[in-house]
Amino acid sequence: MTITMYYFQHFNPQNINSERAHCPKHFTDLLRTFLLPSSFDFVQEGDDIGHLYSASQLSEGRLVFEVSGSKCLLDLEFDKGLLKMSCFHVYDTTKIYMRNIVAFEECHISGQDYISQYLTILDFLINTEKDVSILVDKKIIVNLMGDANAVATMVNNLCKNVPMTRLNSKYLSICNGLNGLYENPRNKYKAIFVHEYFNTP
Repeated sequence: MTITMYYFQHFNPQNINSERAHCPKHFTDLLRTFLLPSSFDFVQEGDDIGHLYSASQLSEGRLVFEVSGSKCLLDLEFDKGLLKMSCFHVYDTTKIYMRNIVAFEECHISGQDYISQYLTILDFLINTEKDVSILVDKKIIVNLMGDANAVATMVNNLCKNVPMTRLNSKYLSICNGLNGLYENPRNKYKAIFVHEYFNTP
């Protein structure tokens, strides 16, 4: 029941179209297909991303998080200090499902490991329960595990022991934009000031 609710909430009929219809290799492949974007306009391979600031750091650096109306989990939009992310429901069983999909992409999908790329970005954004709380407050994450620290630990383990994936050009551009926003001297010093002097009541 949980597996049906989890994956079909991101299901979009456009995800299964004639341009890329194929016979799923097995159930994991089918579940992965439901999570893919309806448009493959960012398939061009980009490069590795060695670092991305966490959600709390970016928030202190004037980034605004907002939940998007997209039904596709992988849709990320960044423009003028605003990052839109689709709602991600986190269950106790999410780790099992996602780890299986990551393993499938690692073994069978060359250059199109979109789920792994998304989870890599999420891993960078979430380091602590504070990062989880920020995304929960913005309704980007629906925490059905109850414990913010458990969500952070789970996300940090989704791509554990998996070689660093190369991001597609769209994701790479977003990450570079986020890093650039935080590293802007005006935003960076403001973030340091907020962190040092206003990090507690």
